[in-house]
Amino acid sequence: MKHHIVAIGISKHKNPGNNLAYADKDASEFFTLFKQNIGDIGFNRLLIDQEATLSEIKTALGKELRENVKPEDSFFFFYSGHGALINDPNDKNTALGFLVPYDATQDIASTCISIEDLKIIFESLPSKSNLIFIDSCFSGVVIKNGKSYPVPNTKSFKNLKSFTNMVIGNGSITFTASKDDELSIEDHEYKNGLFTHYVLKELQKNRPSATYSAVEIFGPITDGVSKRAKKYKHTQTPTFLGKLEGDLKLPIFKQGIHLKPDTIEIPKTPKLQRVIFSVPDIDITKSEKATLLNDTIDFVINSSETDSSTRLELNFERMCNNLTRKIKLKWEKIFKDIGDNINKIPEAISKMEANSYQFMILGAATTVYGTKKQMQIFSKYLTSLFDLTQGKSGLIALIAVPEVIIVEAVYLIATICIARDTYRPLQDLLETTFDESEYLNNPPVTLLNYNHYHYTRALTGSSNKVNEHVREYLKNQDWLPEFAPTLEEKTDNYQLQANFLFTMLTIHAGGDLWPEYGRYPAGKILPFTKKLTYNKETREQISKIIGVKENEICLLFQKYLVAVRKRGLGGLFWESINEFHLMTDKEKNQI
Repeated sequence: MKHHIVAIGISKHKNPGNNLAYADKDASEFFTLFKQNIGDIGFNRLLIDQEATLSEIKTALGKELRENVKPEDSFFFFYSGHGALINDPNDKNTALGFLVPYDATQDIASTCISIEDLKIIFESLPSKSNLIFIDSCFSGVVIKNGKSYPVPNTKSFKNLKSFTNMVIGNGSITFTASKDDELSIEDHEYKNGLFTHYVLKELQKNRPSATYSAVEIFGPITDGVSKRAKKYKHTQTPTFLGKLEGDLKLPIFKQGIHLKPDTIEIPKTPKLQRVIFSVPDIDITKSEKATLLNDTIDFVINSSETDSSTRLELNFERMCNNLTRKIKLKWEKIFKDIGDNINKIPEAISKMEANSYQFMILGAATTVYGTKKQMQIFSKYLTSLFDLTQGKSGLIALIAVPEVIIVEAVYLIATICIARDTYRPLQDLLETTFDESEYLNNPPVTLLNYNHYHYTRALTGSSNKVNEHVREYLKNQDWLPEFAPTLEEKTDNYQLQANFLFTMLTIHAGGDLWPEYGRYPAGKILPFTKKLTYNKETREQISKIIGVKENEICLLFQKYLVAVRKRGLGGLFWESINEFHLMTDKEKNQI
């Protein structure tokens, strides 16, 4: 017996006016929970955002799925995103429900997937134990945080064909987020669809036996959603419909996922997990490299010493603009050439890294020799690379490639600052604000608050993979010791120290970051924690970033470190520092 799963979550749409906040996270977490806990997984697909086109969804639910599913197997389908309604062409009094792909238009009948089509697909499967989760709604109106799609005149329909009232054959149960006349909402405190949060919570509950009947989850989920919705002065009542042939048993999910309102460690593109992402060798001679370094350093120093602040800004901004413009033009060509070939994503990353070489050197020179104004300008152009991820359809891992450059630049600047024990440039960088293109109605965010890029899906969405690549990238920048000699052959250690600092800062800002440093011996992190513990000047600089008093830094970091270690590393053994490494000998003796 095997378990097959298709999970779809669409937060970002080709038309950004239809974007949601957490649908992609909903599907990723549901998919990951099953993959981590069920050893007999068969056919499985996770489609997120730009990957979840009409064509890709039909392919995922097509021939290969039918050929893999056997009568004794179980099939799980999960969808989080918009639901839509139109007039049933065969009955003017009836509305027909649809699920809305990434590339949907207002021509819903042609660009979305109807409930009737899904009924045919599910009924064609030979399995008699199918569980369908739909975190969407078909009310035909839209409110803030709602999961329905703009559809006119839906109140005129007398009948509605949706998952809440259509039996999908014997052997299937459909569990939906709300009744037909209710809205399914997202919960910004839980950072999930409200329904999905309670689904995930219930699936991870401790139980007395190794397996249990799937029907046991329906009551607690419904109660939880209904009660929570009232907090928002909203009514939302999950429904379930259908009949299993036999009893579908679920296992105890011992390897849970973190359900607090945090960003969590989830590989978004499993196909890339075994791919090697090599760092490019830049094709210039030693003398050319030396000239580039010296010229860049001279430029930064000279432009910072000018008497005219206007001239400073124009000269330096012109350089940043020229370099990022080249990166952007190169990216457009790379994106077009790669197309939908997932195997060429490492090549795309390598080309982008090679093309950003001079921009990175400028960032390093600005960190060491530049002024506050120059770092602010550099940071503004660095974050402008986020714009390259917008307005594209296709493989989301490919679309996210520009994020690799941003996370590498952030770590490059952080490692230099830690090595030199000078944190003002890092503060200027992390305080840089920018608009999230997909959420234009939201206020600008800072790099410190926007930690999503640390999980860039171009590198699978796994932060282990991201950090491993960043360490390899830094190691390959043989010019880095020119800006901080102590980085010589120790970039790995400094990158892990930077990850520790980012983890602490992000938690204080109300988010979460994967503690990659926890996988490595404490000795790699101790040089930085000793600075925090014994060097008042270091604490004063960090306190300006975090916004607390100098004498509170170590106590705060001890508290956050305890919480991070308690959460753990998803089954990996914690090898790194603990809270005692942030205490003086005198403080330890007083315990």
